[in-house]
Amino acid sequence: MNNNFMLHTSQPLIKPENTFVLDRKLISIHSVDRDHQKWPNSNQFGIDLGVAFSNVQSMRLVNFAVPTNNYTFSTAYQNTKMSFTYTVYYPLKFVGFGTGATSWNMMKSTLEALFGSSFSAPSDVTFEYWSDSSIGGSDEWTEMPWTGTNSVSTIGSWPSGTVKPDYFTGYGRIKWSPSEFSITIPEGSYSPTNLTETIESLMNKAVFNSSAQPGYYFLPGPPHGNISDPSNVIVDPTTVSSQNHSEWYSSLDTGIKPFVVHYNKVRNRILFGAKTGSFSLLFGKQEIYDPTCDVNKAIFHQYTKWGLPSYLGFDKKTYTGDTVDINNDPFQESIGGLYLPFESNSPWLTGDNRILDLCGNGGVVPPWSNIPTTTDNHGLRSFDYRSTYAAIREAFRATQQFSIQTKTTTYTNMYLRDIPHEEDPTRFDTVTMILEFIEAQFFNVQVQALAESDVVNNSDSSTVNRGEQSNQDGGSVASNLFDRFNRRN
Repeated sequence: MNNNFMLHTSQPLIKPENTFVLDRKLISIHSVDRDHQKWPNSNQFGIDLGVAFSNVQSMRLVNFAVPTNNYTFSTAYQNTKMSFTYTVYYPLKFVGFGTGATSWNMMKSTLEALFGSSFSAPSDVTFEYWSDSSIGGSDEWTEMPWTGTNSVSTIGSWPSGTVKPDYFTGYGRIKWSPSEFSITIPEGSYSPTNLTETIESLMNKAVFNSSAQPGYYFLPGPPHGNISDPSNVIVDPTTVSSQNHSEWYSSLDTGIKPFVVHYNKVRNRILFGAKTGSFSLLFGKQEIYDPTCDVNKAIFHQYTKWGLPSYLGFDKKTYTGDTVDINNDPFQESIGGLYLPFESNSPWLTGDNRILDLCGNGGVVPPWSNIPTTTDNHGLRSFDYRSTYAAIREAFRATQQFSIQTKTTTYTNMYLRDIPHEEDPTRFDTVTMILEFIEAQFFNVQVQALAESDVVNNSDSSTVNRGEQSNQDGGSVASNLFDRFNRRN
């Protein structure tokens, strides 16, 4: 039968006319050439070729290259944000000046110097005094409103007032409890030390900027705590020009930097601490990212890699710092703060518990003389080597194609040949892995009849439509090749 005729048509005797010509076109596309207004993300964009191509028979991807700076932390991964709360107390001690009423009048005048005659303190600032059980109190901190009945503004006056709060013996404190803070680390690839330094800087920046506002002149407070002359602590710092006239002058336009974030390189953990005050890490909160992101890809609901805290080794819950009295351990007290066994010469967290200590005779010890520092060293997990190795192994098993770009050229069609790795305990938190690649070269095989002059027998110039051929020794060519192969092995 003549196979040159089309059989699967209504007119099978019409011979096809293969007179068309295929023209090959190469198109190079780069993400930087996209319309950035229309396509803000480089991983999803469209382009205008400028000309229409018709009668396209086929298309194939010849080559591609991906950037080598794939960030570990990025908005697309939803792992750049974390939230926390912070609370700090500034203690006030006025003892040894005769009656409790005198001490109260001095404390009230100090509060007036900080918040004005109307006691217009910020909404997140409150005042508490110690209710002393020795005169019938409850040995607990009691909050007092700024204005209204039985408030700071209505009880006592300076200098001749004789009224004081119930069970007041000279101890008070200003409490600052702002709303939660949120930070966002820049996108990038971080080492553990880079990551802890970045988080520490951003946490302190958030607290510093909030505490540097007007109305927070009690933070950080006078540079020295023991003061014998009350005349300078009752002066509004905004009305003078030097520290000599108001003890609060140094707190103008400045704030506090309480946080320390430290990397324990031996245990591969990250430690959060505060020099003063207390804090909570809100790692059970779902952080909100760019609303243009696909809501169906909320990373927070994943079991692993659900956000920045997960990469830090935390669970999906709220962590509250533990209070630690550094004076309970004589060796720790001699070092001056919390330390790691391999860093005993330099404590990673020291206390900065400022207190306005105003004493007439210095004979009284307050119930909060040892203000503890706070730290959080809950179980942090190491960086996720298991999932990284699993991703590399999957690419190896799936024969995934890579393009490798060096300083001089680009190698395409590269495939992983082997992934040997070494887990050495002496290398602490590193795993040595050498990736071996092999290049695959592809050729387009052209099947066509040979010229009769290129073969010994004219009948061997083409085997099209002739089926399997036999040689002169008998048997098929395929079977003879198979026999030869078996004899060699």
